[in-house]
Amino acid sequence: LLEASSRILPGFDADAAALVSLALRKNGRVEILTDSAIKAVAVDNGGKVKVQYVGGETTADLMVCAIGRIPCTGGLGLEALGIALDGKGYIRVDDNGYTGVGGIYAAGDVVAGGDASYASAVFGAGQVAELLFGANRRVCRRDVPRVVFTNPPVAMVGAFGDGLAQSFCPLRNNVKAMISGDIEGFVKLSYHPATGKIAGAVIVGTGAE
Repeated sequence: LLEASSRILPGFDADAAALVSLALRKNGRVEILTDSAIKAVAVDNGGKVKVQYVGGETTADLMVCAIGRIPCTGGLGLEALGIALDGKGYIRVDDNGYTGVGGIYAAGDVVAGGDASYASAVFGAGQVAELLFGANRRVCRRDVPRVVFTNPPVAMVGAFGDGLAQSFCPLRNNVKAMISGDIEGFVKLSYHPATGKIAGAVIVGTGAE
């Protein structure tokens, strides 16, 4: 696994990323190379994939590129309807997913930041509420769960950062986890120290997704 950043899952909690990295490396299943941005890729006459990266090179039977997504909005006639796209081809929408044209809303892979199933569901529910009931349901992207389907899986939602306190509980201390044998993982909460109000959560472990 070649990762250009200093760790895998750079957009997620550092403790979660460390645990997933450890699980992948366990028993030599996956070799992880960080700070290893890819420089060049070529296929030789035998069909082998040769990859040059910062710090070295390797040869493999197959290569999977997982560095992001692009929207498939071309050829849909959106411009003819007056629907605006950004520089990457995503449909421009407001906080409710409204395009600004007639009664047309957008959610999912065609909207920036909406390419996860949970984000699509949250934005879609907000749009239905507005269309059917006139509710102005503004969606805060920070409150949309983010999930990685690794083993163990990771789920994260809310805020972590300056001014927030944290509480950490390993799953090995959880009775149900001990009974099922799924003790690899943890639950971490962030909260406002003055009020105790929860601001965010991270779960790593079986069923987190």
